[in-house]
Amino acid sequence: MSTSDREPRPFPEVSRLIGEQGAARYLAAYPDPVLILEPFRAPGTALDQIDASTFGQTTTDVIITPELFSNPAVSAAMVHPEAMVAWVSKTGRNPFPGMVTVGRAGNNDVILPHGSISKIHAIFHRHGVSWLIEDRGSTNGTYLDGVRLPAQERRVLNDGSRLRFGEGSTARFFEAESFADFCELIAD
Repeated sequence: MSTSDREPRPFPEVSRLIGEQGAARYLAAYPDPVLILEPFRAPGTALDQIDASTFGQTTTDVIITPELFSNPAVSAAMVHPEAMVAWVSKTGRNPFPGMVTVGRAGNNDVILPHGSISKIHAIFHRHGVSWLIEDRGSTNGTYLDGVRLPAQERRVLNDGSRLRFGEGSTARFFEAESFADFCELIAD
């Protein structure tokens, strides 16, 4: 992985590389937070079902607890096998300073090519040591931990925050350090 490579990559590939190279080397090249993006869901699919049968299907359906991280096999099963890693970082595609944009249009930093996603759907902002998310008045909404965000209001993201963009794009937000630690854990 190179420092200029910020396009989404398959989670298994990124996780394997972190396991092989180590967290310190990864963090030197990739200090930005990530979104673990799941494959798009069909409208009407339950997003908050918490059930043992969901292991191995999706990260957003599982409450992440320290106990789950104590078992690498269970932790690895929490991530959908087709999940992608997208870095929350400027790519140069959007002209807005201080913002990382998410949307359907090709000039966003994180591109989500789905009909339920607005052209510029949401924005990530850095505020001190925290990251904030803001819905930009999208048609189908941005959800943080199951709650629809009011348009133009910024909300603080926590490590592991569940996000939903539109009707079918679900993700988890992770700071770079915890993401690297998680990948090292499941590589063991």
